[in-house]
Amino acid sequence: MLQNILLPVDESPPFEAAFATAIKLAAIAGPAVRIDAFYVLSVSKRKGRLVQDLSGMLGFEPVLVPEKVEAWYRERGERLLADVVERAKQHDRPVKGIWDQGAVVERISHHAAGTDLLIAGVGDDGAVALSGQGEITADRFLKRMTTTVMLLANRVGDFSGICLGYDGSQGSRCALRTTKRLASILECPVKVVYVEDGKKPDGFDPTTEALDALHEQGIEATAHVVSGEAHEVLQAECQEAGFDFLAVGFRGRADLKGRVLGRVTEALVDEMASSLVVSR
Repeated sequence: MLQNILLPVDESPPFEAAFATAIKLAAIAGPAVRIDAFYVLSVSKRKGRLVQDLSGMLGFEPVLVPEKVEAWYRERGERLLADVVERAKQHDRPVKGIWDQGAVVERISHHAAGTDLLIAGVGDDGAVALSGQGEITADRFLKRMTTTVMLLANRVGDFSGICLGYDGSQGSRCALRTTKRLASILECPVKVVYVEDGKKPDGFDPTTEALDALHEQGIEATAHVVSGEAHEVLQAECQEAGFDFLAVGFRGRADLKGRVLGRVTEALVDEMASSLVVSR
């Protein structure tokens, strides 16, 4: 079940794609789904106490600015949130506006931990725009999040189908779980793709377990076992099927506290030929 979508608010074209996709997904999923429109103010006026002001004085978020500048950013953020809430009402979709202050990515990550799905748009430069106060590359953004993230390649998702990259790993099982949830809600088909890399025994085919799990949910699904460079093959298989979403797992390494993306996922994020659902 999908209960809560987090939507970081910005005023860039990628955000517009994220907003439209969130509204569409919530409308399909039903009235129980809540969208949280989230704005972070990354500037602050001086507190007058050295310990509290030190990080801002050194240029870390929230950056210290004159009181009038903070007020301008605050008013701007309030207008953005109010506009998003009002626009959502026009689609008969209630949206909760949430305000926070601090380091943007850290505050988004903190709030995302309690949500089911974060939706964000990625520009043509491969960056996620955040709160209109700067950008962060998509791979760095993913490394900081602890929930499933839907990254849109600067277009609105049409939910025609999901291509699932599956190799039986823990990360791909997370992606399978997310795919089952989304495909059940959207009533869309799934294409399971396993890319042989020559490292597994001959005849190894993990797609059977993925198909069984999807079919148990009544989801239309097919499986393909192919060879080649994984990121290139997955993109090609997704586009060949005419699907707009490619689902993969996040492969963090425990010794680095989950901050390292898998090689395939990193390559997919770098190219972003298809919109991605990266599961945690």
